[in-house]
Amino acid sequence: MLSPVAERSGAIVGQVGVSATTIGGQGNWALIGPMAALPEAQSQGLGSALMSTALQYLRAAGIAGAALVGDPAYYGRFGFRAWPGLKLHGVPDRFVLAFPFSDNVPKAEVSHHEAFVLEP
Repeated sequence: MLSPVAERSGAIVGQVGVSATTIGGQGNWALIGPMAALPEAQSQGLGSALMSTALQYLRAAGIAGAALVGDPAYYGRFGFRAWPGLKLHGVPDRFVLAFPFSDNVPKAEVSHHEAFVLEP
C-alpha cells in the first residue's frame, strides 16, 4: 500500500510499512508495521512523525482503520488500543491493537500476508 520514509541528508533514517488487510473478512483496513528508525535517529520524534503521516494518508484514502501488533503504551498515543474480540493468531490479545476511523470495530481475526509469518 505505502511505506513512508524519513530522510536526513539524502539518506533514509526511518520507515513505516503499511499494507492492506482484512479483519474477519471485512476489507478496507490497513496493517501497520514494521516501523523502524536508525539508532542515531531514535527518540527524536521520527516514529511519531512517520505514524502521523501514515494515519493521515489512510484517513484521506477512506480506509476504515488501521491495526498493528505493538506496545499499547507506545501506540496508545496515536489512538490505537486493544478491542474485545480482535485477535491475531499466536499474539496475546493485549498487543493486537486497532485504530478505527469510525465506530465500527470488527471483533474477529486480523489477516496478514504470509511474508509476515516467521517460521522456526
